[in-house]
Amino acid sequence: MRRQILQRVGVLAVLLTSVTAAFASDRHDPQAAAALLEQYADPSTVFIGRITISEIDIPALKEEIRRTVEASGLNEREQSLLLGGLPSEPMREAAAAWFEALAAEGGNEIYVLLSLTDFFVNMEPSFFVIVPTAEEVDATRVRRLLFSGDVHGREVADEQVRHPLLPGWTTEVFDDAVVLAMGSALTRLREQSGHALPNLAEALAAVENWAVQLLIVPTGDTRRVMRELMPAMPDGTRPGAIVDRGMQWLAMGLNLPPEPALRLRVQGEDAEAARDLADLIAQVQPLLEREVEREAPAMVGPLSALLEQLEPTVEGRQLRVEPDAEAFREAATTSAGVFLQVRLEAVRMQSRTQLRGLHQASVMWAQGQQPREGEQRRPMASDPGKLLLGNYFTAEWVLHPLADMRVPSDFNAWPDERRRQWVNEHASYVLIPGLVEDLDGNRVAGFEKPEVTDARHIAVVFNDNHVRDVPLDEARALIEEQTGMTLEELAEQQARAGVDETDE
Repeated sequence: MRRQILQRVGVLAVLLTSVTAAFASDRHDPQAAAALLEQYADPSTVFIGRITISEIDIPALKEEIRRTVEASGLNEREQSLLLGGLPSEPMREAAAAWFEALAAEGGNEIYVLLSLTDFFVNMEPSFFVIVPTAEEVDATRVRRLLFSGDVHGREVADEQVRHPLLPGWTTEVFDDAVVLAMGSALTRLREQSGHALPNLAEALAAVENWAVQLLIVPTGDTRRVMRELMPAMPDGTRPGAIVDRGMQWLAMGLNLPPEPALRLRVQGEDAEAARDLADLIAQVQPLLEREVEREAPAMVGPLSALLEQLEPTVEGRQLRVEPDAEAFREAATTSAGVFLQVRLEAVRMQSRTQLRGLHQASVMWAQGQQPREGEQRRPMASDPGKLLLGNYFTAEWVLHPLADMRVPSDFNAWPDERRRQWVNEHASYVLIPGLVEDLDGNRVAGFEKPEVTDARHIAVVFNDNHVRDVPLDEARALIEEQTGMTLEELAEQQARAGVDETDE
């Protein structure tokens, strides 16, 4: 059940954030849109996002996602877990139906506003969702759809009902919109009178009729944040000062498949300010490439190809980026596929680190034991639950980063026996029983359960604490030869380990 909820949130979050936020009306009137948004803005508003559902070809978008993920080489379970359920066909169909239902009810336009007010004052998520509603729109029906996240729309008793997918969030009908937000943000929106953003209409007009829009119109507060928080360049240049001094607004438009395209406009105070912004981008690009080369070398080529398509030009007071559509699509698709591979490798590296840590904990436990009779070496622990009770790690450490499982919220209040049994049953890793601390680099000490990722190889830790990925068939043969047991039998034995059981 928890996984289903996380998947539903994942689908909505990915489509609202990676596609970046908001459904627009058929009017496409920048002045009217600006007037609406200023009612919900405040001095700490950072950016505004918008998506127009009617401008999105949902079947083509799903096919592009499928093609990109397929090209990444991820297996089905890796896709599902790594991307929060997005590649699941039923989930894609449910999300598409929800968007279409929302548009049909008059919610074709959604805005997402991010304000630092809620974050700094209440330490809560700093964004909220606005769905404008015209007079002829049934706002109650829109609210039900927005509240429930499913195509049917559940009944909403009153303004304070908790959102079923987003704890602490709720919806409320205002005069001209339905708002989804944390309760404290709704309270603030009821009480505030709005805030003028003088350049917002101009920014909206720069990407008018684009399916997805991202807008930044700096206020006094956000300019101060940029000045103080943006780090200096290696040559001492202060990017925050350049942006503060020179940028009036930023507008990015994105059209999605089957004809993807990108437009970026940055309006400077004058021509010199626009050139300074272009120079700043030119300085940042090699720094970004060097950082990527250090952290994810496989991304360097695709990133360079993508950045080449995004080279800015300056026309008067405006910095412009508008790449060739086909070249941009190819570069973006390649980058996305490689990024998924890089992300998966990072997850695998984290899993190897956790497996190595479990073995180290077993060795540390052994150092507190007495050698077995007739032996000089001390026995190692093969019971993760026992190690947990010894405070060698937390319960989260035994779960693979992609595990379809989370530690229960009240886990630490459970009795020791129950906590130990839960860890031994749900751990993503198995420790081999009957080992001693002999630093034998050929002896398997533990392994990653193959069902966690359905991968063709698993992480294996050896008794000298080195870890490597081993093809699944090879790992099975190696471990069965050493222990006389299958991977599944070893996992079942660990799951049955009781509180009163001692290591052999």
